[in-house]
Amino acid sequence: MSWNNTVTCSYCYRSGHNRRGCPTRRARLNEALLKPEEQREYADLNIIQEYERRSKDSRTRKCTYCGKEGHNRRSCEPLKAHTEHVVRQEIAFRKAFVKHINELGLNVGSLVVPHDQSENQRGYVEDVPHLVTKIKWDLISICKARVSFDRFVVARPVHDLMSDRRSAFLNITAPDHWPTGEQWHGNDQRWQEHHYGLKVVSSVSDKAEPPEGWLTDTQLLKEFFKDREDWMWPSEENGRGRSDYYGCDWWDLEKDQELEKIA
Repeated sequence: MSWNNTVTCSYCYRSGHNRRGCPTRRARLNEALLKPEEQREYADLNIIQEYERRSKDSRTRKCTYCGKEGHNRRSCEPLKAHTEHVVRQEIAFRKAFVKHINELGLNVGSLVVPHDQSENQRGYVEDVPHLVTKIKWDLISICKARVSFDRFVVARPVHDLMSDRRSAFLNITAPDHWPTGEQWHGNDQRWQEHHYGLKVVSSVSDKAEPPEGWLTDTQLLKEFFKDREDWMWPSEENGRGRSDYYGCDWWDLEKDQELEKIA
């Protein structure tokens, strides 16, 4: 049986609402409340107790982000402000990313050669020309790139283009001129960019264009904040500096005035 996207009430078993918003249950509750206490039966007491318990839980609910009572993560103002802070960086980063790969001539149809820039070259991928068959835009986010680019380029060796099993997953190196923060360049985990790097040897005339809505999509940011809490956010109150391990100042918008206006 397929889900028809319609909620079913667990009280009256009708579609279109849940137990909390059930009109039948609300009418039954009002009926029970109007009765004198000595005349209330078990069913009356049961529905009143359920209402009082839910009301108490609502008043004492505590946000799992900031830890304060009276609201949840969805309506948390600090979480909203912190997310917006990173969203502006994300938009600026993604625009710079698209510009950079177009400057490299990287797109579906480009010819590339795997390029291991590490000191101890291990030859992870066959060192022959590869044809780029896909760019995985869903892997590109500042939340991931602050540590290292995921291998977002899918390519196949030109001598075996028909085999999915020969696909290679390659990467680029983050350029030094980007206005990225201290964490970005101080991180020693960017080894994937070196071991799975690429060099474009033949570009295509078409410019790389991300899917519609990709520049402003925030799904990966939501995943990043899913397990974060307010105490991780660097602030004077938390006793942490802007370059702290948990900090989110990855892209310096003040140094990137053009992108700041766009973001």
